[in-house]
Amino acid sequence: MGIGDLSHPSFYKYRPTAIPVSVLFLIQRTIFAGLRFLCKPLAQEGNVIACRSTSEWNAVLLKESGKLIVVHFTASWCGPRRLIAPYFLQLAKNHPSVIFLEVDVDELKHVAFKWDIEALLTFIFLKRGQKSHRIVGTDRAALLRKIEELKTPAVAASTA
Repeated sequence: MGIGDLSHPSFYKYRPTAIPVSVLFLIQRTIFAGLRFLCKPLAQEGNVIACRSTSEWNAVLLKESGKLIVVHFTASWCGPRRLIAPYFLQLAKNHPSVIFLEVDVDELKHVAFKWDIEALLTFIFLKRGQKSHRIVGTDRAALLRKIEELKTPAVAASTA
């Protein structure tokens, strides 16, 4: 009976315990939430509106209901957010007629629930206050295509 033997008591004494993935996720989320101050909100740039309260959310939806609104649902602790945030800001600069919103799902949980957000980096496209399309993930080409498609009014076919 040696030290490497599974029946040896020292094997069980020094065996590292496995931490469930859900616990690791909560630890990571807590750490990143504490570092929120390092993430500059996009709204400071003036082109993306960061909705931090229900009143802000409702006011923007009411005021801009006639325009195309692109809502980016994210969280401060979400790693892929850092990849898409500069592109989202560039889209806002290139399309001034479109309203770009950023919603932190931790701050506005009920808004995320209402719009059925099941994954982060979800983009909802609203036209006349109604959801017209949804994109999940960081597909830049799909975002640009959908913005171009929805911001241009449909041209009615003319009859000769």
